[in-house]
Amino acid sequence: MIHPAVKFQFGRIVQEYGNWHAIDEYDRSRAPGWWWGPALALRDAHEQMPTDWLRLMALPDAGTYSDAARLLLDSLAGQTSQPWPNEFPRQYQTRPTATDAA
Repeated sequence: MIHPAVKFQFGRIVQEYGNWHAIDEYDRSRAPGWWWGPALALRDAHEQMPTDWLRLMALPDAGTYSDAARLLLDSLAGQTSQPWPNEFPRQYQTRPTATDAA
């Protein structure tokens, strides 16, 4: 059974993830490092998540906390730096153009 305080904290992160993921990839910041702790805490929690949280994370209806934790950890994988809090969830960048690819 997951402690209510852990569920509460994870719920805030689910909301952040939904807001972050809704931003176009060129405008969104890197995933924030503060997702690590809660994701690691629930990586083995196979309890089903609330339906509205599953939708925010684009997970199937039978998704679990461990599925969401894996998604959060995957979003952090390969990053070599973390965004500053004022850069989250949107970081303004220059979009690549056709001349950039040349």
